[in-house]
Amino acid sequence: METPAPVQAVQPQPAVRSVVVRPVGSPSPAALPLSVVAGRSGADVRVALDLVLQENAFLLAAAENAASNARLDELIGVSSALDQNSVLLAEIVGAAKGQTVAQALLEAWRGEVADVVSYAQGQGASASADLDRKRSVIAA
Repeated sequence: METPAPVQAVQPQPAVRSVVVRPVGSPSPAALPLSVVAGRSGADVRVALDLVLQENAFLLAAAENAASNARLDELIGVSSALDQNSVLLAEIVGAAKGQTVAQALLEAWRGEVADVVSYAQGQGASASADLDRKRSVIAA
């Protein structure tokens, strides 16, 4: 059984009347060989990336739904799963591109997820500005 990622409750901003939940950083991606993380062939790596990104899209939609409907218990659970998914994505990329790239991707990806959840909670202005700033980091 996996340990859920810790979350941190942040005091609401004056314009927002709900508690904002952001995942607290969990361990950094492990430095594992690509054959351990995603398989031995290029097709295996592509399938692994496809599955991780598909799961991420599903979990992110669930997080947006929970955040926009103020279901805190669901948001906490899906935040944990999203963080584990982000770590796995960073491990796959890190096995191919190196640990520094994996760590940078993980930090940027977590920021994107937090911004999308903040946007769903009604903090659109701050989330939009943060998304624009981090977009170049993920593209690199």
